[in-house]
Amino acid sequence: MNHSEGTARRVLDYVGDFLETSGFLHMIQPKQAVSKQAVTFAMNMDSTSVLIRREEWKHTTAATVSTYDAEGNRLDTVYIGRMPEKGKTQAKRFLDKKVAAITEKHEFEYIVCISGGARDLWRFFRKKYTSVIHVVDFFHVCDHLSKLSELFFKDPSDAKAWYK
Repeated sequence: MNHSEGTARRVLDYVGDFLETSGFLHMIQPKQAVSKQAVTFAMNMDSTSVLIRREEWKHTTAATVSTYDAEGNRLDTVYIGRMPEKGKTQAKRFLDKKVAAITEKHEFEYIVCISGGARDLWRFFRKKYTSVIHVVDFFHVCDHLSKLSELFFKDPSDAKAWYK
């Protein structure tokens, strides 16, 4: 039996809406304990554009929240992923909830926000988390700079000397 694209979209929208509004996702998440050795808490968010059925480009989002000990060893990481959505609103809301749940349980010496060059993410982090350390994902920015440098040179190999 074949189903239409419209039916598939309605079912996915219905299931997605149920999972978000019912609290089901919150119920099935493990109640993790924060290690006593954790001194640093880091949050990271990034997105990429995907073409949806040749209609339009939308942002899919990935985020992490991690804890580290005094030597910089990662103790724990929670991975967050979201389907394409305008403005990354659900991803930001989910990250906020996760950050609040972890920081309520434990006092950290350092809290760090990490992001690439996306302006909307920096606005979000700077507005929401004002008194923390903000760090640019250096390798992400270098990737953007290398692509930008190709606009300045006829031969892309000449661009490598410029950005390195």
